[in-house]
Amino acid sequence: QETQPELSVSGQVSMRHLKLQANQNQSDLPLLKVGGVDLTIDTLKPLDGVLKLPQIRVTDVSWGSKEKPEASWTELRLEQLEVAVAKQWVRVGRVGLTGPQVNVTRDAQGRWMFEDWLSRAPSMPSSGAASHPWQLDMGPLQITEGVGSLDDQFVPGGAKLETRDFKASMGAWQLGAASPQMISVKVDFTVGAQTQRRSAGQFVFDGAVH
Repeated sequence: QETQPELSVSGQVSMRHLKLQANQNQSDLPLLKVGGVDLTIDTLKPLDGVLKLPQIRVTDVSWGSKEKPEASWTELRLEQLEVAVAKQWVRVGRVGLTGPQVNVTRDAQGRWMFEDWLSRAPSMPSSGAASHPWQLDMGPLQITEGVGSLDDQFVPGGAKLETRDFKASMGAWQLGAASPQMISVKVDFTVGAQTQRRSAGQFVFDGAVH
């Protein structure tokens, strides 16, 4: 009787100061910078396509122009991540995002900042026929210390808006679920123009999503 080979890996991985740009010959394309990636591998079985990670931390990330990134965050934390390739299944026990910041701009011609990126980004080859979709089970999501800004030069006179103290929480959900899901979402924020008094706001949703 033949014995099937088995390979199992566990341990810790850390990476620091990563940079990625889609095309080095086009410096105006968005640049992705990552301060650090730390992950603990509980179980990795390459031959079986099984991966279990108690925690992944991705810190000090920025995306966009070198002068003023359009998006950034201080820490993204994924807990109890499990992947089963044969079953096409991914589960994340909990997601935490700290210090996200988004800067949205639109020029006087009505073009959003990401339109130039999309037109210059390299095209991806077609994958052919659609394969069986993966199942994604997401645990609770918690967002804290969020900041956002909007600079719209397309509207007459221009408009600038800031959002601070952004906090959000969302219950567990499943991507591509066949039946309706009960989801709870709560968002707290402070919003206002740069030169005016800011006002507090809140959004709450608790119901079924198809």
